[in-house]
This record gives sequence, structure tokens and C-alpha cells, in this order.
Amino acid sequence: MDNYAHRYDNKHYDDKHYDDNRCKDNRYDDIINLPHHVSSKRPQMSLLNRAAQFSPFAALTGYEDQIASAGHRRCNRILLSEEEKDRINKTLSGLKKHDLISVTYFYEDPGTDGAGGFAEGEYRTLKGNILSILPAYRKLRIEDDGHWTEISFEDISGLTLL
Repeated sequence: MDNYAHRYDNKHYDDKHYDDNRCKDNRYDDIINLPHHVSSKRPQMSLLNRAAQFSPFAALTGYEDQIASAGHRRCNRILLSEEEKDRINKTLSGLKKHDLISVTYFYEDPGTDGAGGFAEGEYRTLKGNILSILPAYRKLRIEDDGHWTEISFEDISGLTLL
């Protein structure tokens, strides 16, 4: 007997199941038309609870948050030189409402730096339109995808008019 000959001796591969009605399986003919059983002792489960059985299971709670925070590299604030501050101030003074800009700024978010140390926050870059410039408060409001962000002039490390 070759390696596959035993398969043809199996009851599932006999001629009864592989005639012209290949899809017809007679094994359940005696019970197929019986009414569905409904327990008299236990209440029937709602469709919502039945569906919940098949919802995704989060075995590692907080794992998604850890993965998301791994993409953020915290660091300490970089002190800008006087030349860099002057360049940013010159660009700020030429901005108008609705100008499209790209701004890199420091976002204060204290925590670990990923190497076991402590860091003050992270640098973020935002591209959007200026909603308002508030010189008295030394702040800039930028709109991006329907959300606005308020940035302090002191937190800006790079600014480009697009």
C-alpha cells in the first residue's frame, strides 16, 4: 500500500458519498428537521450578548497605549541660540491670519525618556493655518483638520511659512 492508499479505505471516501449527489450527506437526515430546542430553565441569551462572545479579547490591557507611547520620544527642552530666536521672531512678526505654516514646538509631557531616565516632554511638528496671533499672551493658535492648537512663542523651535 502506498502512503495515500489508506485514505480510500476510510468510510468518508466510499462510493456512497461520492456518487452523482456529492454534496448530499445523509448522516443527519433524522434530526435535520426537528424544532430548535429552547430551554425552559434558562433564559434565552440576547443577540447583543451572543455577539459579545465573538468580540476581540484584549489579553494585554494597556498594551496599545504602550505601543502608542513608544512612538513618542521624550527629551528635555533644547535651549535656542539668540540667532535662532531672532529668526523665529522675525518670521512670527511677518505672519498673518490664515497663513499656512509648519511649526515645530516643544510639548510639555513629563515622563520617562525610553532609556530609563526622566524627560520634560517631546518635540512635535504641526502644519496648519493660523487662526490667531496673540502677541499680548505670546501665543499662536493653529488650525489643523478641524482641531486647533495653542502654542506659546517660547515653545517654538522652528517655524516656516508655506
